[in-house]
Amino acid sequence: METSTTEKQKTTNVVSNEIAPTTGITLNILEIIPSKETALIYSIPFRDYVIKEYRSKFKQHYFHRNGNTIYAWSLVLEPELTLPNEFQPEQINRIDHTLTFNKILESALEYLFKSKGRDIYKPKYGSAYELKLPQGVKDFQGLRVIPILNFAVHPLYSVQDKKQIAALSLRYSTKFEFTISETEIKKRNIDTRDWFRNAKREITASRDNAKKFLSAIGQKSAFDSHINSLNSDANTYKQFISFVKHFKGQIIKLLFMPDDLTISDFLFHHIPNSNFKEDTVTKPKYYFYQDRNGFGKYTQVLLAELKPYTYDYFNNRESKIVVITKDAYEGTTETFIKKVEERLKTVFHLTRLQIDYLKVEANKSTYSSVVDQNDCSKYDLAVVVVSASDKSISKDKSPYFLTKAKLINEKVPTQELTIEVMKKQDNLIYDAVALNMYSKMGGTAWTVEQVPKAKAEIIIGISSTVNIYKDRIIGFANIFDYNGNYLIGDCSTVSSSETYADNLEKHLTEAIKNIIQSKRLQPKDPIRLIFHLTKEAGKEHELKAIEKSLSKFKDYDIQFGIVHLSYNHNYRLYKNSGNETPVRGSFVQLSHRQALLHMGAYTKIPILIQIDKRSNFVDIYDASKQILYFCHLCYRNFKYANVPVTIKYPALMAKLREDLSLVPNWNPELLNKVKDRLWFI
Repeated sequence: METSTTEKQKTTNVVSNEIAPTTGITLNILEIIPSKETALIYSIPFRDYVIKEYRSKFKQHYFHRNGNTIYAWSLVLEPELTLPNEFQPEQINRIDHTLTFNKILESALEYLFKSKGRDIYKPKYGSAYELKLPQGVKDFQGLRVIPILNFAVHPLYSVQDKKQIAALSLRYSTKFEFTISETEIKKRNIDTRDWFRNAKREITASRDNAKKFLSAIGQKSAFDSHINSLNSDANTYKQFISFVKHFKGQIIKLLFMPDDLTISDFLFHHIPNSNFKEDTVTKPKYYFYQDRNGFGKYTQVLLAELKPYTYDYFNNRESKIVVITKDAYEGTTETFIKKVEERLKTVFHLTRLQIDYLKVEANKSTYSSVVDQNDCSKYDLAVVVVSASDKSISKDKSPYFLTKAKLINEKVPTQELTIEVMKKQDNLIYDAVALNMYSKMGGTAWTVEQVPKAKAEIIIGISSTVNIYKDRIIGFANIFDYNGNYLIGDCSTVSSSETYADNLEKHLTEAIKNIIQSKRLQPKDPIRLIFHLTKEAGKEHELKAIEKSLSKFKDYDIQFGIVHLSYNHNYRLYKNSGNETPVRGSFVQLSHRQALLHMGAYTKIPILIQIDKRSNFVDIYDASKQILYFCHLCYRNFKYANVPVTIKYPALMAKLREDLSLVPNWNPELLNKVKDRLWFI
């Protein structure tokens, strides 16, 4: 994005006052103001082989499929080849052909950069283009840091101004790539045998590979400092303002679009503006034993004072934990477990706690043999201590997974700990492990405040993982509303993409039956079914399963909402020019069914929440509030979670279940023995 010095000065003078840094919230978009509301382009009925053929032959035209129609338009004033006669002229407009109209704008930007010889790329499953920037590239002895402009055109609808908006998002990011070959890396005596490789067995500049390379050459500290500076909110906001100036001052003049369509302006306004306003979703209160709640203290302190929600379940009941560790780790393990035991007794009120130790002796026994030789079924939880190197062993030989499989068969959840983590002597680690252990033993440390509704709600979380064969494995998790409190419920098995729709239908049917029975609902009683998905709902999967399961409950008044949660998007929110982080719960509605929810200081990426258009529950604010609340029900540690348990837990469940499937003779039906526990966290 080079411009002359004189041009830069003119641009700065024109727009400096308009977009000077300000206080408040900034959304990284420009409103695209076209010169007119219509465009004359061309169209033919869709045929798959035709669109591929035309894209290959007519390089100076853009071909866009929308439903059963292929739309086409020229990317230059005088293309070398003209379209065949079968293409008929068609007038489109912004309102009735929003996606196609926006694609004209986006394709003009893409072609402009390509025609200038710029390195531009759109990932297959990405939402934005990536344009490499020539300024600011830095090399760390073979690992290059490359600044990136990410841009995308979005169809939004202002619920304030009641109008359709074409929004251009602009975002600064960084990528890295190796500038030397693996052979050259090996010449530096760097071991690449355990590095991540792509499908072609080539090493790539993944974060893990980059970390290993930088550590080996002594550049990790300098690299981290450089990356943290570039990716800070203050710098990415500064870069965003620079992009705004360039698009308003230069890019706007260079774009070509069909039918004399031009861009009148790229409007930039801080929030609030006529299109968007900021709101806040309030964080939930935590409720403890007998629905008591408190304020202004760490959750650990409140737990100790007010007692866990399930205090009665453990009161006057003996809790038993077994710790399985190598003899080489014995002393370190005892020291660590004593710290955790103290917390389990004082914070979680497990006053009748018994902890036993089983030792794996070198050259005499194994983890599996120790489990076989002892009756572990009498324990509520088993702690398995391994080393970090054990985690890299194949799952079918891993001491942790072999032991976990055996213990689940005895209905005993497990807690994995590595000796490396135990050596850190960190209070936050002690706290997190104690919370994990309490939860896996069947305890609920806290719930969140009641949200009264006229309808009984079921929330179904659907997430996924990828197995070693790159197959998509899908997991389900229910979270029910028991007596006005959100509690963790049942977890199902997982399924492959081929069986997904059928398994989802069965799962939904069973979930609805359970809620009807538990709440003693009668025919015609209203029920609301809410899905939280990490992927957009597909016609042949989610929608098909929903339709078939609901058809079995025609006597009941069932409303449903399909909510897609995404972190893979190009939107960012800035507060006070990037010098502060938006507060947790910051909410910006982008359209009727889309909103951004910022999770506060621990993340830079807000959650993009989208309600599927086929839903008949469309309250985007209520859906966002529900998501925030479920972020406060995560029992992995005491820090606020940034991902709701409705999608985090099924992803963890799917991953762990898939790992266990690699254990010889493992039967996934064994998971039914621990389905009432958070065995997967």
